[in-house]
Amino acid sequence: MIVFGDTSGFFALLVHDDFMHVRAKRNFDHFAAHDVQLATSSYVLLKPSACCSAASAWRPCGISAVSSCHCWR
Repeated sequence: MIVFGDTSGFFALLVHDDFMHVRAKRNFDHFAAHDVQLATSSYVLLKPSACCSAASAWRPCGISAVSSCHCWR
């Protein structure tokens, strides 16, 4: 199965105090455990990365979190 990852899912996964973080982590853990392929675009990854990098408290989750992702172009 292939699931499209959207901006809000990545943001919730990256930001530990986001109100949807626990649910996003549970979903991403499920995807990993069941060999679900996650597809997205570089635009989708750019938005949460930029948001995380802009806030100093979230900076560690910014660019480094998305640098190893392979995106649809």
